Amino acid sequence: MNNNSIKQLKSKDVFKRKLKCLGNCVDTNNFTFHPITLNLIKNNLPNKICSSELHFINGDIKYTKSCSSDNKISSNDIQKFMALPYLNLSSEQMLSIYKIDTIDNMINWIKDKIQDDMPFQYVNRIINIWIKYNYNDFVKNNSTLVNLYNILNSKYWFLELSNLDKYIVRWFKNKDYNDFSFNLGGDIYRDYKS
Repeated sequence: MNNNSIKQLKSKDVFKRKLKCLGNCVDTNNFTFHPITLNLIKNNLPNKICSSELHFINGDIKYTKSCSSDNKISSNDIQKFMALPYLNLSSEQMLSIYKIDTIDNMINWIKDKIQDDMPFQYVNRIINIWIKYNYNDFVKNNSTLVNLYNILNSKYWFLELSNLDKYIVRWFKNKDYNDFSFNLGGDIYRDYKS
């Protein structure tokens, strides 16, 4: 991917940050406990709010966002936010850590991790980040992913991946960039295993 296509991608709506609720919605004059900052926050707004990731609005730091409906987060998920250290790296930052900026770099990285006998979950997580980062390109042309997943299959799954190219095209047609569950490798394994 060249610098011009990266600039074009970054200028598109796909890179607008979509904040998710990290807690349940609360009404005006009610309190919510923020699972990352561990602060009690009062809703002084006329609409419902929920805890969210740190973001800026007009230069001010915000830890909440408006809710349009009663968002229900399980207490287990809230506990995970409170128990684990919070780290939010962009896709670009994650890929630069692994020096992955082309399809060839990605395939070589996968082959190295296979040779190092790394678990599928580790390899899959980085692939999903890479796919999400290059989402607009893959929506238009995802044929390179067939080769990539055949490499993974030969190490981890040993499945008959017939019509994988059609499966991947269909996956992109049914997948939204902002979907919480964005896991092509996991979906391939689940659907071909059954």
